[in-house]
Amino acid sequence: MRRGGSRSSISLFSFQDAITSVCGVVVLVTLMLAVELTKRVEDATSDSVVDAQKVQQTQEAVAQLQARLQQAQEAEQDDPRWRLAGVTYKQAQYDLQRAQDALDAAKDANEQAKKELEELQSQREKNQDKVAARERVQTQLERLQDQTSRLKEQIATVVATTGREVAFVYAADVSEKPWFVETAGTKLRVHDPEGLAPPCDYSSVKKFMSWAKTRKDRREFFVILARPSGVELAQELESELTQINARFGVDLLGENVAIRFASNQKTER
Repeated sequence: MRRGGSRSSISLFSFQDAITSVCGVVVLVTLMLAVELTKRVEDATSDSVVDAQKVQQTQEAVAQLQARLQQAQEAEQDDPRWRLAGVTYKQAQYDLQRAQDALDAAKDANEQAKKELEELQSQREKNQDKVAARERVQTQLERLQDQTSRLKEQIATVVATTGREVAFVYAADVSEKPWFVETAGTKLRVHDPEGLAPPCDYSSVKKFMSWAKTRKDRREFFVILARPSGVELAQELESELTQINARFGVDLLGENVAIRFASNQKTER
């Protein structure tokens, strides 16, 4: 016996309905895009036409302005005032250019003159400084000359009031030792009062200082015996001894006064 039963068939109506709806929407969107593109193309075409017209109008205006400029230049060149002045337009332009060049050259010359003036002022200030320094040196020289004159007067007074011989007496029982430095003319003579060494002559202060710097014993000191002809030399010697912190004293002698040395217990001269 055959088995049978009722079977339900599959319906595609809903699927067809959905497909139809989608196709309708696609067609609608396509039509709308086509309309929009057509409108934009028409607008662009009209704009390009307007722009081309504007460009043409601008070119025509430029051509008109150039023609008017040319006419103005020709009219200016043909101006009767140039003919009355006896010059041409080109000649006037050439003269104007030459005048401008001359003005520029004058400005350059003025700038150069200003620079030279500044250099001269700077040089003048330097010269003023040199003059001031020279005046200071001259003032110092005059002061030294005045001191020298006073020393010479003192020496002359000593010569007038003393005899022909001077004895220098030193204390032999003390630990300190003096060196007597006689200055006369351009020479220095060093005396050892103990007589252990003969008198030694030096032709300049520099040579004497070479020897003096070798005296390292702090117990030694110097006594400068300045004669009238050796006052300047004595002053130079004082300056050099001061620089090396040496101990020294100064005494004045007559030009022809003889000197001798004696030893005693702190006896005054």
